[in-house]
Amino acid sequence: MPPHDIARRGIARTFQNIELFEHATVLQNLLLGRHTHRRSRFFEEILALPRVRALEVAEREAAEKVIDFLDLQPYRDNLIVNLPYGVRKVVEMGRALCTEPKLLLLDEPSSGLSVEETEDMAFWIEDITKLLGITVLMVEHDMSLVTAVSDRVLALNYGRPIAQGTAREVQQHPEVIKAYLGADRDGRRAADGEQYRDLLRAHHGDSRGELLRDRGVHRHHPRRQRGGKTTILKTVSGVMDPQKGTVVFDGREIQRKDPDKVVRLGLSHVPEGREVFPFLSVRENLRMGAYTRTDADAAARDLEIVFGYFPVLKERAEQRAGQLSGGEQQMLSISRALMARPKMMLLDEPSLGLSPKLVKEIYEIILRINREQGVTVLLVEQNANMALHIAEYGYVLEVGRIVMEDTCARLLEKEDIKEFYLGVKEGSVRGTRRWKRKKTWR
Repeated sequence: MPPHDIARRGIARTFQNIELFEHATVLQNLLLGRHTHRRSRFFEEILALPRVRALEVAEREAAEKVIDFLDLQPYRDNLIVNLPYGVRKVVEMGRALCTEPKLLLLDEPSSGLSVEETEDMAFWIEDITKLLGITVLMVEHDMSLVTAVSDRVLALNYGRPIAQGTAREVQQHPEVIKAYLGADRDGRRAADGEQYRDLLRAHHGDSRGELLRDRGVHRHHPRRQRGGKTTILKTVSGVMDPQKGTVVFDGREIQRKDPDKVVRLGLSHVPEGREVFPFLSVRENLRMGAYTRTDADAAARDLEIVFGYFPVLKERAEQRAGQLSGGEQQMLSISRALMARPKMMLLDEPSLGLSPKLVKEIYEIILRINREQGVTVLLVEQNANMALHIAEYGYVLEVGRIVMEDTCARLLEKEDIKEFYLGVKEGSVRGTRRWKRKKTWR
């Protein structure tokens, strides 16, 4: 059945990666959600007959009701491209509500949101179910949100149901804990007390002290969806300027340097969402990765090394990058960063949106790059089970602050990790710890 017919039958959805028309206003995006209710004919639209004008007034009134319901009045006439990420999430949910669904499908609604925004999202979801009487089916990693709004929870591991029941029952299920955190450990580990040369250090500009220190080893930043990790990586790579503090890479301060200068110093950034050049070929994308290099012969050899890691890219070398699958684009993004011959690669959620099989393949190659090329990898990942098993040292971030750090072997054994990844707080030795004041006006 075509998607528009499904929508007419009362099923609407949001997307993990926001799919709005960025150069249209909030109101225009919401009116698109009313399209399934249009009953006018083509020639009636052309002639702008009274019936058509009456329908337009009715659609506008329906969209305005959603704007009022979601408190979007201040943003009604703003272009989506100018809105904060959290507001865009609400707008996308509003567009789905404009279809007047019986069933609303939410795909990771808290993805990328702050603590306060996630709390607001919980209120919206509760209002949708209780005030509008709409059934909500939500896919979500943030167990605190799941606990707050869900009547029943089904936990999946690689598409296989492993537990169901109330949120608390699922949180405490041993198979769920195993799926999130893993049971067996293998792979290379940094020995306790092993010393490495400090390659990257980031400091706050106040009493909070050191933000992170990377010793030239494969490292993982476990975090919840609202950890502030992308901001850290963008600041380190020069995409964003820090308000204060320092970033020291290989012995020199690099804060406020332009990204191209940071790359020339030996630091490459693989952003979340891949960010390949869709209209360039795979080969051209890889050449862009070597743009700062002058050693053409060595760059050509590195190209063959990259093709050795990812043979599928060699097969598709002349194909447009935009025509690759999500997994192939992730391979291309990593390979493009490797073509700069970096000392360190920053990887922002390389497993996002990929199948379990592809995740396993990409992680194996990341580990090979670390070992064979001597490239330090600073990895940010929500897939704690996979990342903690191959990384050596880890930080847990909450709202941009480090609340826990240790070797990954030790992190896997800590009870507090359950709080970060499963939302279990009772009995936690860490207790409730928040760095921002929560909203209390609702």
